[in-house]
Amino acid sequence: MHHNLLRLSISVIGVFALAGCGEKPEVKSTHEPGTNAPVILDTQSFTGITVPITPTTKDEDIRALLISHTPIGSAATNVLKFVVDELRAGDKAYAYYKYVDALEANRTGRTAVGRVDPARPAILPEGSKWEQPHEIYVVLGAFRDGRLPCRVAANWKFDQADNLAEFRIVRDHSP
Repeated sequence: MHHNLLRLSISVIGVFALAGCGEKPEVKSTHEPGTNAPVILDTQSFTGITVPITPTTKDEDIRALLISHTPIGSAATNVLKFVVDELRAGDKAYAYYKYVDALEANRTGRTAVGRVDPARPAILPEGSKWEQPHEIYVVLGAFRDGRLPCRVAANWKFDQADNLAEFRIVRDHSP
């Protein structure tokens, strides 16, 4: 019995040694016939979207990239899912608290998105109507514009049915 257990242990160690335990498997590329360039198989999906933010990046280019993923009429929770999973904005994102609650209800952990629950102003001008803003705000990046910092952000605004109604790029030069 002890002899068989020892033989089994040596066999298992041999299999791991031959298979390269802990290493990712390599296969030949099928895209370039005749090459021996390995292709590393990766089980994790990487789908993050990079939004380049530089002094020369145009707002129209940023808007075109983001609106292609979150078109007008998109559901708020789908936009927030895009912000969290694709933009990977993390703690640079702020959203209406009900959107964050809805997204987190389908996840095992909490997101790093800031929850926003604006209170009604104490005083409203006569005849005006206050509606709680339904928005998602994300700081995309920053750079120095002369002597001042410039933060570039995306702002998605939703109608009362929580569908995307307005999208804009915001540049903030405040210190």
